[in-house]
Amino acid sequence: MNGWVWALAMSGSTCTRGRIHDGGGTAANYIAKWNGSAWSALGSGMDNTVMALAVAGSDLYAGGSFTTADGSAARHIAKWNGAPGARWARG
Repeated sequence: MNGWVWALAMSGSTCTRGRIHDGGGTAANYIAKWNGSAWSALGSGMDNTVMALAVAGSDLYAGGSFTTADGSAARHIAKWNGAPGARWARG
């Protein structure tokens, strides 16, 4: 991690916040997922800090000082549904 970790949530994998880079050097932009052996980005991430994470069923909710998630408007809250090809959506 090259920044503070503000939030952590568990749901079969570990999710955390930060400008995280995986082994290939890919920026994760404030949010990433741990699969047991490597970090990976969740979409293109957020434009600012994620300060809270919560899991409800298969959905991951993120809250923070961001205004976009995956490049779309998501003022301070967004939802990731975990499906293949998923993108962040407004919470």
